[in-house]
Amino acid sequence: MISRDVFISHASEDKDTVARPIDRALNNLGVSTWFDEASMVPGDSLTAAVGEGLAEAALVLLIITPSFIGKGWPELELRNALAQQGRTGDRKIVPLIDGDFDEVAKAYPLLQDTLAARWDGDADALAREIASRFDRRPAEWHAGTHPTAYTGPVWFRATPTAENTGTVHEITFLWDANASPPPHHSTDRRASRTGKRLPRRGPSRSASTRPRS
Repeated sequence: MISRDVFISHASEDKDTVARPIDRALNNLGVSTWFDEASMVPGDSLTAAVGEGLAEAALVLLIITPSFIGKGWPELELRNALAQQGRTGDRKIVPLIDGDFDEVAKAYPLLQDTLAARWDGDADALAREIASRFDRRPAEWHAGTHPTAYTGPVWFRATPTAENTGTVHEITFLWDANASPPPHHSTDRRASRTGKRLPRRGPSRSASTRPRS
C-alpha cells in the first residue's frame, strides 16, 4: 500500500460538509490523503484497508463532531491511532473539533494532552497549517532531466512565475524519449489557526465523514 501523508478520520454524516473539502484542500497543496471514497475500491477489506491506512499515514486527522462521538468506525480509528501513538511514541494525531472542547475531553480523555484545532469552516486555512508540517524539499534537485540511475517515487513541483500564478498550466511528463504522451493539464492553486488544548473534562462537536457506520 502506498503511504499517505494524512489519514482523514470522520463520520459519514460530515463527509460533504467537512471531510471532503479538507481532503481537496490538502491535495491542492500537494499533501496526499487517505480518504475512504478515494482510497478504496469495491471488494477491498474494510478492516485491512483502514488498518493499513492508519499505520502508513504520517498524521491522523480526527474530525470530531457530535456525529463522530459514539460511532463505531470513527471511534475504532481513534483507538487504533492512539494505540499506534502509544506504541511508537510518534505524535501523529491531530484532533479537529467542531463543538464543545469539554464534551470532547469527557468522551476521549486520552486526547487531553493533544493540542486540538477548532473547525471554523475554512478548509484552506486548515490545509495550509497541516501542509506546513511536511518538508517537501528533496535531498537533491534534478531540474529538467530525471536521473536514469534512480528508481522509485518521484515528487514533482512546478513553480509558476509571478505573472502566471493562478492560471492553467500544461505539464508534460515524458518518461521515454521515444514516447509522445498527451499533456497533463493542471491548475496552479494557492493554498492561522489557533490551537487549544482540551480541558481535563468534558463530547465534542466536530465534522466527520465516511460511508461507514
